[in-house]
Amino acid sequence: MDRLTIFFDLDDTLYDRSIPYERAFSQFFGGRYAEKLLQAFDAVIHRGYEVFTDAHTGKISMEAMHIYRHQTGLADAGISITPDEALRFQALYAEQQRHITLSDTMRRVLDLCRERFAAVGVITNGSVGSQTGKLKSLGMERWVPAQLVFISDAVGVMKPAPEIFRMAQKAAGGGPCLFVGDSWTQDGQRVHGAVLRQNRAAVFKGQNVIRPCQQLPILPKRLQRPLPCGGVAEAGLYVCVQRLLEF
Repeated sequence: MDRLTIFFDLDDTLYDRSIPYERAFSQFFGGRYAEKLLQAFDAVIHRGYEVFTDAHTGKISMEAMHIYRHQTGLADAGISITPDEALRFQALYAEQQRHITLSDTMRRVLDLCRERFAAVGVITNGSVGSQTGKLKSLGMERWVPAQLVFISDAVGVMKPAPEIFRMAQKAAGGGPCLFVGDSWTQDGQRVHGAVLRQNRAAVFKGQNVIRPCQQLPILPKRLQRPLPCGGVAEAGLYVCVQRLLEF
């Protein structure tokens, strides 16, 4: 079997978005509402997904997206802020995202992938400036060549559209690829249905299951079914990758 190329999602896969959010939340509220932090984070992320596509296809402005996700998300957690305050919160959050780092475990995952896979790449939705800045903060150039970085706003296609995965596979030489993401719902349903038949498998960090397509002929039959791989921590992802390499 050809050596696999492995692609990673960025947000909540290579790093945990809750870390910069928590720092911004603490800065903004000065210790207030600490008991609502986790609820607020989940709500803001969910509200952001609701308008993400509209913002990145020009239907609404990025500013409107930021106001909506922070103001509405915080309201879901019982916290009221104004539109101006939502934009100030976003500025704090963006600043904290400039200081994100890889965990030691994720470095081990990437080192293993660089050593054992044909190549490592990134497929991510978002603006070029924002996502490129995060990749630079994480030092991803150590593992990922520029030609294997696919940012939706740069290529004009967003996940989970099959086309962005096909672009990535073509850039990797057309051989079999893996995709690692944090959410089967957000990253994988369309991948599994439309793209995995093009010689791909997907490892999902959050739900911790390797899901190769059942019609994927290049993988052994033992991998032509979901493969559970432990807990939700990054250590579970490391185990997933190790197990895949055993086949």
